[in-house]
Amino acid sequence: MNTYARYWLFTALLLCGVVYLIWSGTAAWGIAKFPEPAVRGAVAFVLAIFFYTYGYEGHRVARMLARNERALQRLALYVQGRSEVEDIFLKTSNLRGQGASVGQTDFSTLYYRQKDGLEDMLTVGIDRIETYRNGLFLLGLAFTAAAIVAAFAAQMIPTNSEEARLYSFTIIKALGLSYTATLACLSSMVVLYVLGSMLRAQAERLIAASSEWLYRIAMMADRPGRGEVDV
Repeated sequence: MNTYARYWLFTALLLCGVVYLIWSGTAAWGIAKFPEPAVRGAVAFVLAIFFYTYGYEGHRVARMLARNERALQRLALYVQGRSEVEDIFLKTSNLRGQGASVGQTDFSTLYYRQKDGLEDMLTVGIDRIETYRNGLFLLGLAFTAAAIVAAFAAQMIPTNSEEARLYSFTIIKALGLSYTATLACLSSMVVLYVLGSMLRAQAERLIAASSEWLYRIAMMADRPGRGEVDV
C-alpha cells in the first residue's frame, strides 16, 4: 500500500470517529454546553488550522511521496513523469565535470550531497506539518493562560463567603471554557502527530530505497572518461 492509499485509509478511520461522535450525541452535547461565541470562535479557529494542515499540507505530501514511490519502482523503464527522485537522477546523470569542480577525490562527496538534497525535498512538507502541530500546542497553552488572566482581572478580591463562592465559580468556569479550545488543540495535535509519523516513516523508506541508485550515480563522477555509463 503506497503513501497516498495510507493517507486515505487514515482519513476514513477519522471520519468513522467523527460519525460516531455525532451519532452518540457527544457533538450536540458539546455545542449545547458551550454556547459562548468566544469559545466557538476559538474552536473554529483551531479546526481551521487543523483542516488546512491535514487536508492541504498532508494531502500534498502524501501525493508527492506516492508519486516518487511509483517513479522509483519504474525507474528501470525510464518513466517520463516528473518527480523529485527523477530530478535527482536527471541532474546527476552527467556529473564527472561537477565532481571535478568540487575537488571530489571519490564518489562520497557527491553521494552525500545528492542524498541530502533528496531527503530535504521529501521531508520539507512533513516539517511544515510538525511546525503547525507545535503551533497548536502553544495555542492551547495561550487559550488556557488568557482565560485564567481574564477571569482574575474581571473579579474583585472577595470580602465575604458569598463573594468567595462566586469568585471560585467564575475561575472554574473560565478554566472549563478555555479547556474546550485546548482540547480541540490537543485532539488536532494527536491526529497530526500520527499523520506526520506515518509520512516520515514512508519518506525514510523511500530514501533508503533510493540510496542504491544515488550510490551508483555518484560513482559515475569517480570514473575516468565521459562516455560509458552503466546504471
